[in-house]
Amino acid sequence: MVQRFFLCSTWHCPERGQDLHLLRNHLLANGYEETNSIGKADVIIVCTCAVLEFSENEALKIIRGVYHAKKNGAKVIVEGCLPVINPKKLESIHHGPVLIPRKLEQIDKILHLKVPLGGAHYSGKLDSNVSLVRILSSLRINGLASLIMRGYNYLCEGKYETYSIRINMGCTGHCTYCAIKGVHGDIVSKSVDLIVSEFKRGLKEGYHSILLYSVDVAGYGRDIGTNFTHLLEKIFEIPGNYEVKLYNSLNPGLLMEQGEEFIRVLGANRGRIRSIILSIESGSPTVLKRMGRGKLNLDKLKKYLKRIKRELPEVELLGQFMIGFPGETEKDFSATLNFIDGIDFGMISFYRAEIRPNTPAAKMPGRLAPKIINNRIKRFKEFLTRNGLKFKFENPVQ
Repeated sequence: MVQRFFLCSTWHCPERGQDLHLLRNHLLANGYEETNSIGKADVIIVCTCAVLEFSENEALKIIRGVYHAKKNGAKVIVEGCLPVINPKKLESIHHGPVLIPRKLEQIDKILHLKVPLGGAHYSGKLDSNVSLVRILSSLRINGLASLIMRGYNYLCEGKYETYSIRINMGCTGHCTYCAIKGVHGDIVSKSVDLIVSEFKRGLKEGYHSILLYSVDVAGYGRDIGTNFTHLLEKIFEIPGNYEVKLYNSLNPGLLMEQGEEFIRVLGANRGRIRSIILSIESGSPTVLKRMGRGKLNLDKLKKYLKRIKRELPEVELLGQFMIGFPGETEKDFSATLNFIDGIDFGMISFYRAEIRPNTPAAKMPGRLAPKIINNRIKRFKEFLTRNGLKFKFENPVQ
């Protein structure tokens, strides 16, 4: 009898989306049949995000919904960040198998699959897989409010046809607030030749927008004797009508190490990259040190970003900041405002500092009272508005 599977994800994330696609293809290769009806599925895989508290809460809500909607005897497998970041909360509602992103091959043992999983790198476009049956299944799992939000996100994202290439797994950093280091581990980069080959395949399939993504884009290649700028240079040698998008945010310290060459390569290939997201996090050297990012020279970074805007005015800079990290003083907060002042950012995204479980920050003294953090967030918004800067508050709900 053919076994059926049902896939669902709890938050939009290219990393987990590509995991889901890889697992889908792997199950199909092993003779499984995909179903859009959760009530008919023998195996259900839930891909989770837990980088922030609200995404973790959504993951837990959807897992509960899956257990409510599934048929008796169906196996539920939870994949993604949640099993690593907050296993205790997960274990309160799920006692079945879990899959860690860097060990997806464990699916073979869990389901006794005959065709082994090849590699955990996937390139391509995740199928939308929209149908009435799937919408009804989503309604049973998520509830009406969540379904409406997801439908809105789908309509917005559906305007863009992007081919995605994961350029590396893992991360070079050791940020004290970051919970996903434990999920992805140290950096493991694909070869330049393989990425170039995948890029050409995307163009051949008719895509004009190619996404290069990982949790540490700027750190690409440090483990194999190359760097991100060299990768871009090789990609830009490929002729064609295309643009390159980058996800996730780039570590500005690693980008500055590639300094002159990075600006030169973008300048020689204008229009290929239209925006860069930079995870600056704070304008205070003291706070950056507590964050595990103390090597970043803020004065040099400010000059570097101004130079990028001067020489490449068409490239939009997006800055990412965190408000209320443990130990952040009023002086530290003012330093962040001073850093932003004078840089032509196209957008500022910012987060309320969250202390995620099993991170070094969770053991740090000096946590700020919510009242203080809320006051700084209010003043941060007012500062950005006065300076005519667009902004997005990424985690307003606690």
